[in-house]
Amino acid sequence: KTIEEITGVHEIAALKEAVTAASDNLQECTQRLTELRSTLDDQNAFHKDLSTKYHEMMSNRSSWTDADVHAFAAITAEEGKARGAVDETRAALANAEEAWHAAQTTYLDAVRQRYHEEQVYHDKWRVLGTYWTWILIGLNSVVFVVGQALHYRRESRRLQSLHDMIKPLAVA
Repeated sequence: KTIEEITGVHEIAALKEAVTAASDNLQECTQRLTELRSTLDDQNAFHKDLSTKYHEMMSNRSSWTDADVHAFAAITAEEGKARGAVDETRAALANAEEAWHAAQTTYLDAVRQRYHEEQVYHDKWRVLGTYWTWILIGLNSVVFVVGQALHYRRESRRLQSLHDMIKPLAVA
């Protein structure tokens, strides 16, 4: 956990969760919008049927009976209720569309922020990786130079000891 805090992985995980939450909210808003549009279509069809019956009765009003008058009154009341339901659903649909646009904006902002932060995170690690690579190259070079110096010193001593062994023989 400490390593995650030092490296910043927990921030990336929090951003991923924010994107997931925003995505879920957007899906819920989309589903609500779809349901409201379907309901509005059904209510418009029902209102259209009632309106057609209303106009048919109005065109035959000269031959109405008492039953037709009561049916006309019932249709008029139903048509008014249907029109009110359509208006309410349209208002709810407008609110749902605004909520959907807000959810979409929130989702896109969350995705954009996550992408940006991940890019910053990767750039930071790329820079650190570059520094570590140069440090390792420098360390390797130092080890190589020290190794060569020790090798030269050892070979010089061997050569000197060999020279010291051969010198008495050369004098004799």
